[in-house]
Formats: sequence, structure tokens, C-alpha cells
Amino acid sequence: VKPGSIIRWVELLIFFLGVLSSVGFSQTTSKPQLTPRSQQSKLKFRLAGFPRKHNEGRVEVFYNGEWGTICDDDFTIENAHVVCRHLGFVFATGWTHSAKYGRGIGKIWLDNVQCGGGEKNIGDCKNRGWGNSDCTHDEDAGVICKDERLQGFIDSNVIETEDNQVEEVRLRPVVVSAKKRMPIMEGIVEFRYKDSWAQICDIDWTPKNSRVICGMMGFPAERKANKNFYK
Repeated sequence: VKPGSIIRWVELLIFFLGVLSSVGFSQTTSKPQLTPRSQQSKLKFRLAGFPRKHNEGRVEVFYNGEWGTICDDDFTIENAHVVCRHLGFVFATGWTHSAKYGRGIGKIWLDNVQCGGGEKNIGDCKNRGWGNSDCTHDEDAGVICKDERLQGFIDSNVIETEDNQVEEVRLRPVVVSAKKRMPIMEGIVEFRYKDSWAQICDIDWTPKNSRVICGMMGFPAERKANKNFYK
């Protein structure tokens, strides 16, 4: 073998090793991300769900124009401390998993959140990135905050849920065939308000209303109903 050809083979070997290191070996798992400061100032938080007290509930965050939830994967009491302080409470007394306060709707904005406990904003905590989650709303995280406010706390980014906000709906089956079907997919719409269930008048009811109700119950879409069955 000529010396010149050996040099060329060495050059080719070095070239391919360079390509592999820049392409093949760079495909590692994504690093935990932090929320840019410019986005943190726009984040809004609230506690939601039912039943609950004002100092506990499902954690919901308003990001990019849409309300969403936080997955309970890797959730800890340190995460809960950060959330509760951001909501104006002194600290957390506990946290919940598996959608204890009901399943949220919309985006699951955060997953694998890892706080140290001293962060001022949950956006400072390590996470998988906004909207990057493999969870379902059956894994929505909640917090229980000590019912004591931070002295002088004022934060316009904390949103209190209204007392008349509907958090839980159900379908009351009427047709015999519907009663035997699980899950129940058709029936009279009822919503829970305080400690009782009530019905909704059908005046001006539209398919869009049905789509919202179905989404709250975890169904992807609505189907046209035969109103004669329910008269």
C-alpha cells in the first residue's frame, strides 16, 4: 500500500468520525428548559376544580393565550411551595396527583417540573418545555396551600375562579340503550353548582355548545342527537 493512500484513508476516517459525532452522537434527550423572563411576566395562574376550598385545587396556568394544566410526573412538595407562594399563600401543606380535583381541559402546558423550592416562579423550574408532555388530564397536578396570605401580596397575574364557574358536568341517560352503555355518551346535560345538579335550557343551543360539553367530559367531538328521544 502506498504511503499516500494510507494518509487519504486516515483523512476519510477522521472525516466520518466527525460526521458521526456531530449527527449520530448528538441525538440525546432534550435538556430541561427554563421559561424566558419575558414570558414569565405574562404567565397567569389559578386554582380550579371541584370540590375544593379557595386555597386548594387543580393548578392551571395561562400561557400563549390558553389555559392549561401541569402534569403530576415528578411533582413534589417543592413544586407546590413555588406555586402556592406565587398565588400569594405562605407555603404548601401538600399536593395532589391523578386529577384529584377533576380533569382539566385544553393543553397540558408543563411536565416533569423540578423545582428546588426557592424559585419565585414555576417558570424558573426545570421542565420539558412548554406544551411538551406525554400525559393526559388524568394526571393533572393540584396543590393544597396553607390558608394564610403573604403579607402585602399583590399580583395581577393571579386569577381567582368565579363562584359561578361550571367545573363539573354529566349526562343523565334517558333512553334504555344509553343506560346500559359505559361510558354514558348521550343524555340530558346536567351541571353541578355548589351542592346540587341542574339542567340547561335548550333555547339557542348549538352544536358548538355540545362540543364544549363533550370536551369537558373527555370526548373528542359531539354527534347530532335526536331530540325526540328526550321529549
